[in-house]
Amino acid sequence: MPVWTPGSYLVRESARNVQDVEVEAADGRRLAEPPACRPFDPSVAGRYELYQASMEMLLYPDRRVPKMALLAEDVIVDVAG
Repeated sequence: MPVWTPGSYLVRESARNVQDVEVEAADGRRLAEPPACRPFDPSVAGRYELYQASMEMLLYPDRRVPKMALLAEDVIVDVAG
């Protein structure tokens, strides 16, 4: 989840309110652990690696990991809390 909103300098940490996340594969089976995310490295080398990986995903869509979000209920995020 991003911690910023375009046009705002306020940093919001909505992810701290997310609890009990369950992840399912495309075939419906429940995964024990959610897929790993790339950690953010603010160094120049880390940002370049992120850019390079993003461009590879953009240029070679057949190499992407399929992503699917199936929710049975609405997601309500309390940002005022």
